[in-house]
Amino acid sequence: MRNENAYYCCVAQLMATVPRPPADLTPLYIVGDSHALAPSWRVVEWRGESRLPVPRLVTGLKVWHLREASDFFPKVHLGNLLNVISAADLGDSLRTISAVIAHDLGYFCA
Repeated sequence: MRNENAYYCCVAQLMATVPRPPADLTPLYIVGDSHALAPSWRVVEWRGESRLPVPRLVTGLKVWHLREASDFFPKVHLGNLLNVISAADLGDSLRTISAVIAHDLGYFCA
């Protein structure tokens, strides 16, 4: 429990120094595992428009889990997330998903 408390205190102190982004920005969904957190919650320029990357986490997202024969929970969770992201935002998000899967394939095929 001591480690979790130290981690929480560290994150809480860091979060106090991060400026809050404007609330009126269009979200740019970052769908993936914990790597989706790093680029999130910062204002970015995307196709000439200021956007706010918002994480949509799928713990354990690996290409192996996305194969047709798999019924492991990350595949189901990914499907549920994609169903709630609007069609307009999904086009931008799919590029991120493809990048995550391509990155994972590098490990999977090695």
